[in-house]
Amino acid sequence: MTEDGGDNWVQQASPFGSTLEGITFTDSKNGWVCGYGGAILHTSTGGITGLENAFPSRPIEAKLAPNPFSQTSRLQVWNQTPGRIQLKVLDLQGKLISTQSTHSLTRGWQEMEFGAQLPKGMYLLQIQTEEGDVHFLKFIKE
Repeated sequence: MTEDGGDNWVQQASPFGSTLEGITFTDSKNGWVCGYGGAILHTSTGGITGLENAFPSRPIEAKLAPNPFSQTSRLQVWNQTPGRIQLKVLDLQGKLISTQSTHSLTRGWQEMEFGAQLPKGMYLLQIQTEEGDVHFLKFIKE
């Protein structure tokens, strides 16, 4: 946070549960902040009073990187409400290959390691909340 046009900065905790890193302004009022997990925040008033949260509006969202991967990858999951999620690996026809794990998540973006003992190929990762919301990611195992 700065109160003097950027000459001095004070570190501030993000109220959105994501580490914020990059910042850019197109003029004195319009700016964007980017962070881990795809977090993008926008202000049209030049400050915190006008910050609009640009997190996903869906109950669950996810990203997997790197993809393709050979051993492990980083799974970033946005969960709108605290609770448990279950990870399942399916083939491209939707047949269950394996149930990977169940995780307890708080609200917001969270990151975890994802690895699967699978032969090389293309798969679907199903992420399901205890409320029944489902998100699918396509991934390639090398």
